[in-house]
Amino acid sequence: MTHMELFNHCINSNFDLPPSSEDPDKVISSGMIVDAALASPFLMNELLAFGALHLAHVKPEKAPFYKHHAVGLQTHALSMFNREMTGVTRENCMGVLIFTWLMTLHTLCDTTDSTDPFIFLDRFIHYLQIQRGVRAVTSEAWYLMLESKMGFVMQEATRIFEKSGPGSHTTELENCIHNSPALSPVEKTVCKGALDRIQWFLSRADEAKKNGGSLGTPFLSLVSWPVIIEADFFRLISERKPEALLVLSYYAIPLHLCRNVWVIKDAGQLLIQSIRLHLDQKWHKWLDWPGALMNMLS
Repeated sequence: MTHMELFNHCINSNFDLPPSSEDPDKVISSGMIVDAALASPFLMNELLAFGALHLAHVKPEKAPFYKHHAVGLQTHALSMFNREMTGVTRENCMGVLIFTWLMTLHTLCDTTDSTDPFIFLDRFIHYLQIQRGVRAVTSEAWYLMLESKMGFVMQEATRIFEKSGPGSHTTELENCIHNSPALSPVEKTVCKGALDRIQWFLSRADEAKKNGGSLGTPFLSLVSWPVIIEADFFRLISERKPEALLVLSYYAIPLHLCRNVWVIKDAGQLLIQSIRLHLDQKWHKWLDWPGALMNMLS
């Protein structure tokens, strides 16, 4: 009966997520997701798992019950995916795309459940590294996915590749990275690339504020950011290189802009607090601006 309840919730819910596109004619419907899940057992299990996770948010008095089912169903979904997935084809690419999307949001929600700044950075870096695995799946059949019914989602999410625009929010930190004696030229380029994409978020958020636009596309790109960043950047933050952690601290701003999305919650504030705890005091001045901006937004 619990699975029937979860399935009914999945059919009738948009999971309180931002729209998948700013074009009303290009929105992922629950029917589209359910149809794909009916043809893919691993996706069906993850869909039910994500539905359970959302119900834990909607009905906090029953959160332990729903979270228990979310863990079991996600474990089953991953087991089936790893056992059955031998390659992405035209027939299964839709199911794989939705599966990786739901798994990404599920893992993000599990990560942001932590409220301890002393351990949050470790948990968040672990989430980012898991996200890197998504790149291995999607890059295998990128063009097949672009041609699927959800291809527009891929196009929306990858707008983060666009030029960052006229914004200057990250200029001072970019200069700090450029002048760093501790980073090699390659490492400087990697950090700058990650920072440029964060500038895209900030410029887009300014536009949305001025023009009353939606943050739907920034949310999609926010979740896509870990997938497109160079592997060396993850090595640098895993090694706790101060300059790379400062770049990551600026990622806390778009996280905070999307704080009303239930899978993100207070991740932005927790991330910058945790980074501050992991950095020597001489680096703290670089955290003042993103911290002050988030406090103002709050």
